[in-house]
Amino acid sequence: CIRDRAWALIETARRLQDGLARADDSEPLKEALRLNWRLWTLFQANLSLEESGVPDDVRSNMLSLCGFVDKRTVAALIEPTADLVQVMIDINRYIAGGLLAGAEHAAQAAAESAQAAAPADAPPAGGLKIQSA
Repeated sequence: CIRDRAWALIETARRLQDGLARADDSEPLKEALRLNWRLWTLFQANLSLEESGVPDDVRSNMLSLCGFVDKRTVAALIEPTADLVQVMIDINRYIAGGLLAGAEHAAQAAAESAQAAAPADAPPAGGLKIQSA
């Protein structure tokens, strides 16, 4: 589900941000980096399938982004810097926002389509309103 993917990106971005804030302990940041890496590896595997349903141009761009995240993650695991990690946080938030906006647009389009397909004499959405005299 698109919303689940967006939530996963947002949650991982939050964990990366929390890891950055803990200068005294690098383990939470490394755990967040590994989680982010696994998440993007799942995206990459999904996008690699012919039946992914993602338009070719979007698929190509996302696969390139997956490769970028892979390289950045390896670099950040070797030598974590705020700049390396912040880029991944920003990417996660940006992609999550796009996914949520796309899901909202699709939901609105489906609702408009259903409304347009309803018979003219059908009761309005929300049911019949009964008025007393």
